[in-house]
Amino acid sequence: MISFGRRYLAPFALFADSKRQTNPLLRLVVIFLIVCAQACATVERPDEFPQSVLDLPNLPYELPETNFTDAYIAAYDAKFVFETHEVIELGNILITLSLMKENGHTGNWYIDTDYYREVENYFSAYTDHALFDALAKIDLRGFTEVAGLRETGLAYKFDGNRLAAHEVFSNWWPEEISGTKDRIAEFKPLIEDFVKQSNYRAFYAAHQEYYDGLSQEMASFVPIEDVKHWLDREFPLVEYNSIRVFFSPLTKGSHSGNAKISRNFTQNLTMNAGPEYVRAYSDPIDKSVIMTRQIFTEIDHNYVDFAMIFYLPVVMDAFSNMEKWTQNEYGGYANPASTFSEYMTWSAFLLFAREYWGDDAYEHEKERVIKVMEENRNFHRFGAFYEKLTELYDKKRHRETLAHLVPAICAWARTVELE
Repeated sequence: MISFGRRYLAPFALFADSKRQTNPLLRLVVIFLIVCAQACATVERPDEFPQSVLDLPNLPYELPETNFTDAYIAAYDAKFVFETHEVIELGNILITLSLMKENGHTGNWYIDTDYYREVENYFSAYTDHALFDALAKIDLRGFTEVAGLRETGLAYKFDGNRLAAHEVFSNWWPEEISGTKDRIAEFKPLIEDFVKQSNYRAFYAAHQEYYDGLSQEMASFVPIEDVKHWLDREFPLVEYNSIRVFFSPLTKGSHSGNAKISRNFTQNLTMNAGPEYVRAYSDPIDKSVIMTRQIFTEIDHNYVDFAMIFYLPVVMDAFSNMEKWTQNEYGGYANPASTFSEYMTWSAFLLFAREYWGDDAYEHEKERVIKVMEENRNFHRFGAFYEKLTELYDKKRHRETLAHLVPAICAWARTVELE
């Protein structure tokens, strides 16, 4: 539903003081605006979009409907939380220890921190466990295998030292859709024995206060409710009842996101780095912008991708010549849809940043993001794409949203020549 939050009420403030003298014509104009606003507020959503993303055309697979329990909905409805997760953190610890044992380095995992040193000191006596022989046979440097040991963790909960299926998320990261093998299921007896032998659950419980402090720190960096409001407004195909951001003090990269949908409840779930991600920055605005970016660009995949799927034939045609758009050899972006999604999600963040932060912070972040996308991530036309999308956004018609601009930006993309 189109809603008018407090920041949209400024034009009507002249009625706040009954003693104020106003131009009668101006009052009529404002009354007209109010009537228009009320009329718009009765419009459920743009006519061409389906009522539920479960009914989207062009879905590349059947979107599984999640069976949220009444207790789960009551616990998370209208909640936007940053949290660690006991099984997911076990996966992070196993990945980090295994990479250090096999390679002497970790890549996307922090090891120069007090927390990692505590992990290393506590578990060093158990790295000869048979579980690490099994982990050595898979390549934990790639995201697919990371997901098999970490993302799949949400499908489980602890029952003592045993791993039991979670009542809501037992099929949260299905292999037939993600291409990821559930390594927790595969190595379950070894993992449970490691948990018992190392008394992992005692380690996690002893750090709960530390994790809670990091959660509060993340909430202070990220204006999560403003992010959600903006994304709900710009991508009206879906409006999430709840957002859960799972983080780890060990995670530096390999972020991910997924949406769980039912007819009566929707939840946006991501896995991200924790506050260590911005420790090197001293300016509070920098910390907020950069932390928000790494959260936003996962959360908004679960908005952007539904808009992209709605217009999928247009997107696939416009981005069919991959050489125009990426020199990225990573398989996760080896198709037109995933490449377009990266261009659009990061562009959406910059449009949010332009609206939310001041000009100086926005301009600095725009320069930083374009450099990251073009030079570090090899999406070499990102600057041009964002410039065109901004032009289209600034000229969009009343009630059009960013989602409506997908065909227009794709029409421009088809005109781009291969250099």
